[in-house]
Amino acid sequence: MTNKILLTIIILLLVCALIDWVLPSSIEFTFDNVLFPSLALYAGLLMMLINGTFVTRRYYTIARAAIAAYMLGVVFKILHLTGADQILIISVLLLVILYTLHFVAKQRKKVLDYLKMLTVIFLAAAPLRMLHLVSGEIRYTLDVLHTIIFWITFLVFLKVQWSERKQTDAA
Repeated sequence: MTNKILLTIIILLLVCALIDWVLPSSIEFTFDNVLFPSLALYAGLLMMLINGTFVTRRYYTIARAAIAAYMLGVVFKILHLTGADQILIISVLLLVILYTLHFVAKQRKKVLDYLKMLTVIFLAAAPLRMLHLVSGEIRYTLDVLHTIIFWITFLVFLKVQWSERKQTDAA
C-alpha cells in the first residue's frame, strides 16, 4: 500500500514538473523546474530505502542519525549559521561510508545493487554543489549524471519489485 501511495506521489510530482516546464515563464508561479523533480527524486529514494535491505541492517540506525544531521546542516546553511558546511560534509560522507559497508558486506550483488551504489556516490556530490566547491560545467555534469543514474536505478527497482510481486502472486 505504501508503495502505491509513493508511486502515485512520484507520478504526480513528475506531471507537475512537466506542467511547470511547459508553462510560459511569464506566469509568476513557477518553480524554475527544480522543486517538483527534486521532490519526486526524494520520494523515489524514500521508496527504495523502505523496500531495500539497508533498513534491516545495523548501519541503518547510524544512517538515520546521519540523515537527520544532513537535514540540520541544510537548515544551518539556509540560515547562514556557522558549522553548516562541516555538518553537511560529515553527514554525507558518513552515509556513503555506511552504504559502502552495507554494499561490500552483501554476499550476492545484483545489477540493482551496483546502481544503488552509484546513486549513493553521486548523491554524495550534493554537498560539493551546495558548498560551491564545484561550479560551472562540472556542477551541471554532476547534476545530470546524478539524475540519469537515479532514474535508471529507480526504473530497474520498479521492474524488480514488479517481477517479485508477480512471482509471489503466482505462487
